[in-house]
Amino acid sequence: MIHPALAPYVRAVQEQPGPHPSTLSQAQRRTTYREHAVSMRGEVQALESIEDLELDLGDRSLAARLYVPLGDEGKALVVYFHGGSFVMGDLETHDALCRRLAADTRMRFLAVDYRLAPEHRFPAAVDDAVDVVRHVAHNVATFAGSSAKIIVMGDSVGATLAAVAAVQHAMGLAMGVMLIDLL
Repeated sequence: MIHPALAPYVRAVQEQPGPHPSTLSQAQRRTTYREHAVSMRGEVQALESIEDLELDLGDRSLAARLYVPLGDEGKALVVYFHGGSFVMGDLETHDALCRRLAADTRMRFLAVDYRLAPEHRFPAAVDDAVDVVRHVAHNVATFAGSSAKIIVMGDSVGATLAAVAAVQHAMGLAMGVMLIDLL
């Protein structure tokens, strides 16, 4: 049984199946994915504000989008990594989802547009996720309240990036604590 919220999506795919991905260039696959995601958005969730940003990571910068829900108090910031098999997805394909999640949770969301393959070989996306979490942890007041809790989240491959970044960050903190204890 298909959940009623997903029925229009399934119906659209059945009624207008696209070309097989193997017949498309990487650019065409990304465009098709983006167009399909945007066409399935539905009603756009109202928020306090949405701001497009550039995250300066030293040797590179990444596009990001900060979603601030209505009634936000800046107590938590969700760093969000989109899905897309490491090769597709961007801020637009996951815009409606981030809006909905920010509104429903009443937490700020910082969606990150990490580098995609095949132009950027492994471990570029992983490096981006780890560096973004580190950057946000050191600059949380730029995105939310200075004592805001940071939550790292993603869907599909974004969940993998979120898990790796969170573990790497936690290990770095633990190593710092261990080094201080040794000194």
